[in-house]
Amino acid sequence: MRERLAALVACGKEKSQSTANERPVEQRRFKSPEEAATALVDAAERFDQPALVQILGSDGKQLVISKDTVQDRKRAADFAAEARTHH
Repeated sequence: MRERLAALVACGKEKSQSTANERPVEQRRFKSPEEAATALVDAAERFDQPALVQILGSDGKQLVISKDTVQDRKRAADFAAEARTHH
């Protein structure tokens, strides 16, 4: 599970290209990796984009929000389902 989360965040850092108009998002902090994983999976299950962006921070925004909301919702649901089977 931790490896998948690390890969997800690393992928977001590669894709992220902040513009001058974007305000940085203060990334939410957690007491443990388990707490972070639970919050991430729960937010993905609910497709709570603001919570996902807060969890992943500015670098993860590209993973959560695109021009295709339907695909974004599907990716979040697929991620949550995969995480639930391994967690």
